[in-house]
Amino acid sequence: MRLTARSIFLCGATLLAGGSLALLSGCKGNTTAAAMLEKVVTPPPAATALPASGNPGLADPLTDLPWVGTHFSQFGSPINTDQTTPATRGAILYDPSHVYVAFVSDTAGLPAKSDSVSMYLDSTAGGNGTEMIEVRVGHDGKVAASWIRSATPATKRDDGSPDFLHPLSTIPGVTIEGLTAKVRDETDHGRRVWTAVVGIPVKSLPMPLRASPQPGEHWKVNLLRTVSGSTGEGSGELLQSNLSPVYVNAQAVSPYRMADLYLSPGAMTASR
Repeated sequence: MRLTARSIFLCGATLLAGGSLALLSGCKGNTTAAAMLEKVVTPPPAATALPASGNPGLADPLTDLPWVGTHFSQFGSPINTDQTTPATRGAILYDPSHVYVAFVSDTAGLPAKSDSVSMYLDSTAGGNGTEMIEVRVGHDGKVAASWIRSATPATKRDDGSPDFLHPLSTIPGVTIEGLTAKVRDETDHGRRVWTAVVGIPVKSLPMPLRASPQPGEHWKVNLLRTVSGSTGEGSGELLQSNLSPVYVNAQAVSPYRMADLYLSPGAMTASR
């Protein structure tokens, strides 16, 4: 076969295009900067907490008011990977002294050594990210709170990645008087899930975060799920999902990625 200059050029262009597509497709599941070529980082979402009567902390999020009828937001994958947890969703309510969050986590038959959900909350006026509380609840029912502080708000690096070297202090094992958590194993539309409802008494938080929830206020929040130690393919892999997408294990140094939480003055939801 005779190769003309034109045919050689076309063959080379085809190979180059194929190679470029292969390089880009190879980024899927990657946590390197190259993976960011395929992923558009959107601004943090807005979240709304409706007022609730009764005690949402005791209610089943799948069957009981005030959770039934409340909007649940689906979690997405972290910024730096498309690998994520099974389907997870969450919703937030409040009353004059508490913030309540409900999580519904699909297990999808996934065996794991550790499966937990977390709420990061900045209830300070202005919410500049120098004060945060993390409340974590495990599938095993264990509850832990950590107080995260920094002298200045953490900012992202020039390439958009978190500054993991930003100085901050984390105080684990913080006692929050009146903190409640209820964990259940349930079935949701034929799928096995576990649910967690957490009641955080905001008036009992460390002093900088202590507040009385008032309609019309804006706080900062993020909800996360973390699964680790799964068996089979990908054994030992850490999987996360978020209400507001953030880099894996980077929420403490990424306050700018927290969602705006609006305490709606809407009508009280019912409870039973």
